[in-house]
Amino acid sequence: MDYPSPRSRPATFSFLALMAGVYLGQLALAGSLSSEAAFTVIDGLHWFVYTLLNPWLHSYHLHILQNALIVGLLGWWAEGTVGSDSFTIAVILSGYTTNLAPYFVGLGGLGVGASGITNMLWAFFLASQLLGYMHAMAAEQGSKRQAMIHLGWVFVALIFVVKTVAEFVGYIPAPDNAATGAHLLGVLLGFCWFILRHTDLTARIPFDVQAS
Repeated sequence: MDYPSPRSRPATFSFLALMAGVYLGQLALAGSLSSEAAFTVIDGLHWFVYTLLNPWLHSYHLHILQNALIVGLLGWWAEGTVGSDSFTIAVILSGYTTNLAPYFVGLGGLGVGASGITNMLWAFFLASQLLGYMHAMAAEQGSKRQAMIHLGWVFVALIFVVKTVAEFVGYIPAPDNAATGAHLLGVLLGFCWFILRHTDLTARIPFDVQAS
């Protein structure tokens, strides 16, 4: 079995190490290991330090654990799918854009954390699995089981993407202090990333499939 390793997924493991290192630094500055300690040092950061580190700063233990889990799982998949260079660019651009841009366009305040990145990955994963399902269904032989696997992942990813949109529009309550604008922007960037990588979608999918 092919287990992920720093050698096979260097960008994913580098981002996880960066998140862990910055969070440990926050706890050290706070002088406490309590769950809320990391949040107490964010407001006191110089604006340049905040701008430099905002995707890797986190507010509490569960915040970083949730984001690290998604970055680890979907990052391992995405880096293996698109390559380390493309993955690195997508993560960095989405990380800074989702935390900074909403403040300037009126979608919320400044954000911290990798939630924009994780929402970008969920949207990219959703679109990729949907495309995989369509290809599997269009294939002539032996792909129905694979199609069902893709469809299962589509539904899993859809839950997270729909939740993000529903929280932004207020259909369901968002967690306290959640950067819903950053989360929504992450979803939009994920779909944009997918479209940029598949600009010839209609040419790739044989829609004239005959019923078997």
